[in-house]
Amino acid sequence: MKIKIIKTFRTKGMWFVAGEEHEARRLSDQWHDFTTPFQVVSGQKSGHSVPFKHAMILPDELRPTQRQYDELKRMSEDALTKATASQKILNEITAVIGEHDGSLVDAVLRLVQDKAELLQTIERHTDEQLNSEKLLQRIRELETIANGRSEMLKSFAFKLIPYVSENDTDPNTALDRILSELEDRRIAQQPVPLPQDVVDALDSLKSSRHNAAQIIRLALDGNNAPQESQSLYQFVSTRTGLNELIYALVYGYTAVAEQDEAAAMLESVTTLVQKWYHSPATDNGVEVLSQQICDFIRERETAAGKAVTI
Repeated sequence: MKIKIIKTFRTKGMWFVAGEEHEARRLSDQWHDFTTPFQVVSGQKSGHSVPFKHAMILPDELRPTQRQYDELKRMSEDALTKATASQKILNEITAVIGEHDGSLVDAVLRLVQDKAELLQTIERHTDEQLNSEKLLQRIRELETIANGRSEMLKSFAFKLIPYVSENDTDPNTALDRILSELEDRRIAQQPVPLPQDVVDALDSLKSSRHNAAQIIRLALDGNNAPQESQSLYQFVSTRTGLNELIYALVYGYTAVAEQDEAAAMLESVTTLVQKWYHSPATDNGVEVLSQQICDFIRERETAAGKAVTI
């Protein structure tokens, strides 16, 4: 019989733990005998006694009847027969494949590949349908950019003329020339060099989701524009600044290398002298006067013992 320990105990230096199962016997076969202990008959604990109250008798394992055994045997034979038939068919297919030198395999592989491509196409079309609103929105944006570029230039034509060229008096002529220059820039595909503060302002406005038309409006309206566009307003106030800004928004831009301190001071002094003359001068007088002012500053700094960078 098989018993199961239900209470942990120790006997003759050997521990019996609850849950263990052992093959055992009883020297008494009286069903009402509750005192005769069990005796383990196999394993490392063979020969040890187990008190009757510390174990329980487990029921014998179920064994199949002759009818159940015959049914299991029949099912096993049927499975073996089917496996033999499947192996035979597989051998015949292998022989056909070998006979046709792999052409059947290639055909099957092509069929699988075509099916995979078809599934990918269906999945891609499904994704496109799910994203139809985004696609339509992007198409509208592209149409707005394409159709609005000419209208935008026309709306600012009179403001562009003073900055583009002093010889342009007809808005249509100026617009045609601007479009021609834009086309030349598009073919060349060269980014427009801009001062670092202008580049920073453009990056800030673009990160705030401002489009090209909005950026140009902010650059032309310095009073009501946000803080980021103040440098743009100063930049487009120059003769070619607005034209360069439009080129940059269309074809990209890059930051120009900053001038050294001496060149920057000379340029600043030249600008002050030109403002003092009330208009940009082309003769050598401005250059000479600017250089003399820089020399004067340098001499004063040298006399004061300061480092001179002019």
